[in-house]
Amino acid sequence: MYVGIDGGASNTRVKASAPGGELRAAAVAGPSSLTLGVPEAWVWIIAALAAVGIGPERFAQTHLACALAGTRRAAGRAEFVATAPVFASLSLCSDGHGTVLGAHAGQPGAAVSIGTGIVGNSVARDGAAHQVGGWGFPVRDEASGAWLGHLVVAEALRVLDGYDIGATDLHRQVIDTIGPSVEQLAAWVHQAPSTRYATLAPLVVAAAAAGDAAGLRLMRHAADEAERLVHALDPAGDLPLCLGGSLALPIFAHVAPDVVRRVQPSQGDACDGAMLIARGLARGDLPD
Repeated sequence: MYVGIDGGASNTRVKASAPGGELRAAAVAGPSSLTLGVPEAWVWIIAALAAVGIGPERFAQTHLACALAGTRRAAGRAEFVATAPVFASLSLCSDGHGTVLGAHAGQPGAAVSIGTGIVGNSVARDGAAHQVGGWGFPVRDEASGAWLGHLVVAEALRVLDGYDIGATDLHRQVIDTIGPSVEQLAAWVHQAPSTRYATLAPLVVAAAAAGDAAGLRLMRHAADEAERLVHALDPAGDLPLCLGGSLALPIFAHVAPDVVRRVQPSQGDACDGAMLIARGLARGDLPD
């Protein structure tokens, strides 16, 4: 059995197939980003496997490749492998690397994924892999859902404090969503993780689409940051570019035309990229 996992800070997705068999896919609500804890990641990965009919009794016949967020820390990667059940083979890579492999069917290209977080990955024509971003919120992740949510909350609180920043309907919607009492607002901002901030990003997207001045300004700010990431990822600008994540298309609607012209449809997603690795594991190939 070949299995590809795509795990982020919001959910876990899985695709599985037997040699020559039908592809099975499922989504599980729990997050498996390593930033949220390795034990929690395994809980949701095992739940995702169960969702496609793979229980512990089948693990030893399963070639598993996991494309997960939060893989930059060596200690986290080592813990993930050390605490894994026994599979026929196991590989771990970043969700961004899984995305770029899936998007270009294993061929050279670049991919930018924007959801709760943001990451850019590329596979150069000589096969070299490169990543930009993916450092995580709050230290980085400019243009991500968490970053957008954080910015709009900060603006909304400035409005609440009486700053003259040009209050709009967006700011009032944010206050109503996370408050509206001072006690509720204080509790929210002191406890909110990246995933909760990201839940406010759709308010910014909808406000911009409706012509709200604050929404448009924030989306243009996000587009500027996304452009910077693309240029850092592929300075020569000669790799085909694919987009992934729920916020990529709304943000790239505000990106410069010369960057948008490079965008092409993805041939697959991070699960498909992980599946390519899993099939390589079954053949005895080293993971890309």
